[in-house]
Amino acid sequence: MKKHFKWIPISGIFLFYLVLSITGVHTTCYFKAFTGIPCPGCGMTRAYMSLLEGDVKGAFYYHPLFLLPPILAIMLLLSYKKKITIKKWIWGVIFLLLIGVYIFRMLMQFPDTEPMTFYGSAYIPRFIHAMKEFLK
Repeated sequence: MKKHFKWIPISGIFLFYLVLSITGVHTTCYFKAFTGIPCPGCGMTRAYMSLLEGDVKGAFYYHPLFLLPPILAIMLLLSYKKKITIKKWIWGVIFLLLIGVYIFRMLMQFPDTEPMTFYGSAYIPRFIHAMKEFLK
């Protein structure tokens, strides 16, 4: 039973992307695929791609907190190894930072500036459009 359990998440991800592809939704972000609006982490992949190309300014443009996930990963690894203890207030600061940057980006860049663009092919916007057409 334990052997097969590790395939469940991989199968779920594959199935999700298959459903997205079949239904005409072409985004890898779950949040954006359903709502049409960018998630708080939107632009993170492009930020890392820019960084790998040596474009640090571009990385900060795509997501100003792109350095946060590697720092968090190191902190979690060190806390797992019992080398450090992560205080609860640190999680609060990280959460407020993420939400603050997200709100700022939504106010300043949404819906016309990449990566904070509106995705009209997402499920909820298509459903709302279909309902409007049906009720006419």
